[in-house]
Amino acid sequence: TPDWSYAPASVKRGAIDGTKVTIIDQNNNGRFDDYGEDALVVGVGKTASFLSKVVSVKGKLFSVTLASNGSTLSYAPYEGPTSKVDFEVLTKGKVLAAVLKSTDGTLSFDVSKSDGEIASIPTAEYVVHSGLLSFGGNTVSVRTGRSKPFALEQDKTTELRFGGPVAVEFAYEVKGDKWHFSPFDIWYYGRSGEEYFDWQPLGKSPRIAIWDGQKKKKITEVVFPPNC
Repeated sequence: TPDWSYAPASVKRGAIDGTKVTIIDQNNNGRFDDYGEDALVVGVGKTASFLSKVVSVKGKLFSVTLASNGSTLSYAPYEGPTSKVDFEVLTKGKVLAAVLKSTDGTLSFDVSKSDGEIASIPTAEYVVHSGLLSFGGNTVSVRTGRSKPFALEQDKTTELRFGGPVAVEFAYEVKGDKWHFSPFDIWYYGRSGEEYFDWQPLGKSPRIAIWDGQKKKKITEVVFPPNC
């Protein structure tokens, strides 16, 4: 049974170029200007990215300044260098979120919201931070995993692909003539090194085949119980 804890949080609402935005005091310190720590929702979306010094609204980039108490939000067209991210998930699933974060923590963008267009964002070094995919009502979360930071080049396009082929790794323990596996010690890594976890609802177990490497012969196959 997991341990749960609760903390008060608050939000501020405003608008950028006529589009509603919600700023969330995600670190619960009473401030609303913690770039890279607080959260931002653009429009009526259900997913958030980190509060960013530059925000994308309907394909337009705006430089944003917030008062620490959230009382004022100022914005102006972004005038710095830009690059494009050609994002795609190589799977039949639907992308609900794909959040990139700059390595200095000041910029963050959900590139899944580009509506089929190639997202234009400020030129910087980014890393895959998080995401969420949906498969016919089932969902799976995404985190950095083994993905590495990538530097964008001004006025150029960088491809970013999630999905297959997926590499699956697992840990096991041998006790006597028995092999012990745990559903908590299995890891899934995608094409860009992103890690998939927290499959909901818990679905069908992967089938793990055990082979004798010298004889090149399969010894047995195992699966986890349905409630794992």
